[in-house]
Amino acid sequence: MLRALALVALIFLAACQTARAPATPSADPAHPYIGGDGRTPATAVVINSASVEAGVAAEYSWMRTNYPGAKVLRQTTSALSSDRPELDTLEWQDSGGEERSTYFAIVINGGTDACSQALAVAVQDSTHHMDTWLEIYDGSRRYALCDKCPMPECALVAKRYSNAVVHRLATDWASLDQAASLMRRSRAFHDFVMQRIDPTADADELATVRDASLDHCLPNLQPLCADIHAAALSAIGWQGPALGSAQAAIPWEPDLKIIAAVERVVKLPKRAARISFYTRYYAGVIENGHRILEGVYDEGDDEGDGRVIIVDTAKKFPVIFDGGCEIIHLSYDVDARRLLSISCNGEA
Repeated sequence: MLRALALVALIFLAACQTARAPATPSADPAHPYIGGDGRTPATAVVINSASVEAGVAAEYSWMRTNYPGAKVLRQTTSALSSDRPELDTLEWQDSGGEERSTYFAIVINGGTDACSQALAVAVQDSTHHMDTWLEIYDGSRRYALCDKCPMPECALVAKRYSNAVVHRLATDWASLDQAASLMRRSRAFHDFVMQRIDPTADADELATVRDASLDHCLPNLQPLCADIHAAALSAIGWQGPALGSAQAAIPWEPDLKIIAAVERVVKLPKRAARISFYTRYYAGVIENGHRILEGVYDEGDDEGDGRVIIVDTAKKFPVIFDGGCEIIHLSYDVDARRLLSISCNGEA
């Protein structure tokens, strides 16, 4: 009843003008707007308020900012369930006479910036609609107040956002420029995405993100790809044994593109011949979540033929115990982009 009276008291504040698309207003400390565009119940504008009266006032303030002059016709309040905030629906008319609806969820939170259970549940509801980077971006602003809170609801929200971010990167890498555009608008969104690339996401999708950030990055997005790559490595490493612990090496087959990228950055020892003089043998292993490229270069009696030969195990490399820099041994961490070792054979 109290909410209904407050809404009736404020309904005269709206007048008829042309409506425009929603924009996110500045957050008022007494009742910040936690994202949401209000177009559907699932994307209701979540209002963190000290009281019902202040929350209702915030609804009309939001309407004046986003739809100036809209004529509010009626309001209804409905309870979706006992553990979720009540949903306010404002039905209004634009200058063309078209009737429209905007949805709000007021969370009574004492006016504080702490995350309440009701607010966490309201934010949790919004995680079902994150199919684009813009939806993830909008959702991240709703989520910010409940980030790292100790309640189970917050942990569930965090996991859903992690799944959404990693899935978007793994299945639609070509849209990374859209994410980059939003990150240029908001450094907080950049940090949010990096934090959500975490061990709770799907392991296979994390591996896909790790590889894509290395193999399919556009030149203008290299710094962002490096951040994504580091975050994916950290998440994968967290899932496996600690770095340096005993772990059997897992075979991994490198391709010519990766090999060419490594050969472009690796410098041979000073006494070595040009790389094209060597027959280069390569094999790959995964150690502690990192792809390691192992190689043996053989110049032969005269000059090698410059071929690249990929084998499934380093046990198939030629075994030569001398020859100096006619034989070179290489070990390179593809994921960390770091040379582990490169050396010539000994002399007989």
